[in-house]
Parts: sequence; C-alpha cells; structure tokens
Amino acid sequence: VSNGLLDPEGKFNVLRFDRPTISGGGVCAFINKCYAVKKVDIVNDVIDDEVVEIIGLDICGNDEILRVFVVYRPPNNSRVYDGINPLLYIRCVNKYLEFYCNNKGPNMVVGDFNCPDIDWNQRSVKTGDCIQRELYEFAMTNNYVQFVDRPTRSKSNNILDLVFINVPILLSSLNVGMPFSNSDHNKVDFNVIFNNSVAPQPSKTIYTLLKTFVKTLVLFCKIGTETFIKLRYEQFL
Repeated sequence: VSNGLLDPEGKFNVLRFDRPTISGGGVCAFINKCYAVKKVDIVNDVIDDEVVEIIGLDICGNDEILRVFVVYRPPNNSRVYDGINPLLYIRCVNKYLEFYCNNKGPNMVVGDFNCPDIDWNQRSVKTGDCIQRELYEFAMTNNYVQFVDRPTRSKSNNILDLVFINVPILLSSLNVGMPFSNSDHNKVDFNVIFNNSVAPQPSKTIYTLLKTFVKTLVLFCKIGTETFIKLRYEQFL
C-alpha cells in the first residue's frame, strides 16, 4: 500500500516499517505536517534480515525532543519467527529501545506487544514466560511506566496494546475506547503535555497533537486541559 493511498490528501508525514517478505504486520506512524518531526534511523545489527518491527521518531519542541517508538511484537505463532527466535526478537526490541533512547528528553513507547500475562498494576509476570519477563524487566530497569490498565482486545480480554513513558508526569490521562473502524483491537486515547516549536503558540500552555497508528491500533496523543495537568504545570512556572 503506497503512502498516497494511506494519506490521499497529503496532510501527514508517513513513517513506516513494512515486512520485507510475508504479509501482515508492520508499523506506521502519521504525523501532521504542521509539526517538526525527524525519523530515528534504527540500524539492525543483530541479524541479517530486518524483521524487528519498530520505528522511531523525534517530535521537536521549543527546548527538548519527544522521542516516540512504535513497536509490534507478533504473537508466538507468527511466521515472522521462521527467521528469528521469539526470545531474540524481544531482546532486539529492548536493545534498540535502550540504544536509541533520547537521553536529553522524554521517551514514549507504544504498540502491540502481545504480552497478556504481565500484571502492570501489581508489577509481576503471571507465568514463567521468559519473553514477557524480558519486556517487564526492560520497563522496570529503564524507568518506564506502562499506563494501559484495561483490555485492548475484547475477544480475549487481554491487555496487548501498551503505552510506556519514562517521564510519567507528562501523561495526564489515558482511555481505552471502542475499536477504530473494523479493527479487532480497541482504541487507546492518551494525553501528553509537550512544547511544540512549529504550531501556533498560546501564551502559556502549548498543545500538541500526535496521531500514531500501530498495526490496527490507533493511538491519539494530545495535550489536554485537565486539572491534573494544570496543577502539575503550575509547579514549574
């Protein structure tokens, strides 16, 4: 599918990773062209084939950069694992997220990880699954907080689609809603505060809209006016 079909009106910068051979999967992000964005070049140096489905992008603000990673980890029965061991796959994801982390600003990780046995509220892994433990330990080690606490796939009642941020005060709210279009995953809406350098600037608070599509999941990131954020914002004035 060409970018022209995905965005016929040409309103977005389209960043994507497509599977080189087999069908399905892949990740794609749509960012409104009114925002300054730069792709993060993630070099695959672990295996020959580029099968790890991840993209990174920087949204440039007035005085810092918000780095966003979009990830898809296929379920264990996927044909993707004909070319890579499932454990190596998640280790590659974790390695890239650590290596390409923005050390001068906030980082977000969003995507479908197919890890239903992690209890993010209780901070534990329900089973002895080493793949899911790898993801959990990555998040704990790198100070990421995962905010999705309701099932994102109604058919299985599992939390598969995750939203991580390593500066949790910036995420003011998150809601799991009805599926987008004919997707079998629920939509996740969340609000993030960030200073945008391109869009028109209000006098005090700057609002940024980031639209990210992950596989069949749609994640909308925007700045809200909730009392929670106002109280936190005033602490920095």
